[in-house]
Amino acid sequence: MDRDAEGSARSERCPMAHKGLRFYQARAAYWRAKMGAGLDVSGSVKAGQSCPRYLANLWHSKAHAARRAYEQWFRRTYEKWECIHRHEGAWNDPNPPYWGGLQMTRWFQQTYGPEFYRRWGTADRWPVWAQLVTAERAWRSDGDYGQWGTAPECGLPT
Repeated sequence: MDRDAEGSARSERCPMAHKGLRFYQARAAYWRAKMGAGLDVSGSVKAGQSCPRYLANLWHSKAHAARRAYEQWFRRTYEKWECIHRHEGAWNDPNPPYWGGLQMTRWFQQTYGPEFYRRWGTADRWPVWAQLVTAERAWRSDGDYGQWGTAPECGLPT
């Protein structure tokens, strides 16, 4: 049996494990991306392994942990930006020159959330998590809350 046929025969013996592995790797990547985190690619199938059930189980755990980490991140980040959001506008505020729940200018959106801007347009069409990721990037980059005039009212440094 040649190598391709052997590999094909191996994957036919446990197709659900391969399918599960791909699914849980994708889910882990999805939750990490929503936090603005990079992709963790450790734990792939090694050549010669007949059935990656253990890896499917490992990635199931990683996907579950990534979702829990995202939920914690979202809660903490939302609380951090909630005061500014209450003073600025609705998450879907479409009124130029400021859009979204944190009233971001077009320049701000294109600079700190370019992938969201390309995908959805202005911030009034972005999910809340994307607006929060963008605000966090700006804050980490600039080191202050100068974009928001309401920052002093919220007890945030300017």
